[in-house]
Amino acid sequence: MKFLNNKLYISKEVTLDVDDYVPLFLNFCDEANEQVFFRYVTDICLLEIGFNTVNGCLCSIKIVQSSEIVHCSMLEQLFLTNSVDGLIGCDLSLWKNKKILDCDYSFSLFIDGCSLIVKLSEFPADKIIRNKNIYFGCSNNDLCWIVVSKLSLSELNKVNEVISKQQNHVFL
Repeated sequence: MKFLNNKLYISKEVTLDVDDYVPLFLNFCDEANEQVFFRYVTDICLLEIGFNTVNGCLCSIKIVQSSEIVHCSMLEQLFLTNSVDGLIGCDLSLWKNKKILDCDYSFSLFIDGCSLIVKLSEFPADKIIRNKNIYFGCSNNDLCWIVVSKLSLSELNKVNEVISKQQNHVFL
């Protein structure tokens, strides 16, 4: 579903959190903002992407549950070198005064070296937007993938551990 707008927002500092229940949480806001959420959701996975309700700028990304994580070499295919600095944003009119927009889409997680890749579609990206160590591959107002690079070994191990636990239990 095409939910992105064509606007490029100013890059922001990002905080990353991995805990025993949420494999990955990225926060792009330094203050509490009201958010609307675009969610990739199936019975085995949930990814929430939060946007500021005033300007549509990306605020947060939360991987709540994933069915698996695969170790592979795929970063070379994504061409991270031709990127523009900034943050993605959404078309707020799609929410029509709702807080959550659910789409029955799945996503895949991959680890390549010190990077976590969230693959959202099979379409190749024609535009790459970079915010610090986070890359967003976009095509025709659609988000194709997200790469979180330069993760520490302990962060990657924690993400792996939480997702392995989730494979044994269904939380959704």
